[in-house]
Parts: sequence; C-alpha cells; structure tokens
Amino acid sequence: MALVYTRITDISEDGNFLPDKKVSVNQINSQDYLLENGDVVLARTGASTGKSYLYKPDDGELVICY
Repeated sequence: MALVYTRITDISEDGNFLPDKKVSVNQINSQDYLLENGDVVLARTGASTGKSYLYKPDDGELVICY
C-alpha cells in the first residue's frame, strides 16, 4: 500500500499541508510511521529550521520520514 510521504516542502509558511505534489512511499513498515491527530512535525536543519506543521486527519494519511 503506497502512502503519502510528508516532506518539509509540503508544508506552507503558515503551517498547512500542501497536497499539490504528493510523493508516495511504499516501504514494508511505512504504516508504522503514520502521523496521528495532534502530531507536530518540525524541520530540524537547513533554511527551513523551525518550520512546523500540526497534523490534521483531514489532510489524509501521511507518513513522516524515519
């Protein structure tokens, strides 16, 4: 089952998910990394350090980088 991979470039400057250019991930254990309601994603490196996203189930099933 291919799920949508969440990249920091998929997050707008105001912290919303941008579904325009979805990238799928099809790893055996990707289901283990699904975001859950209330999860916060933070950029830790690069020019986008500090950029954040509060996951909302309305954005669909999203997988975070592991």
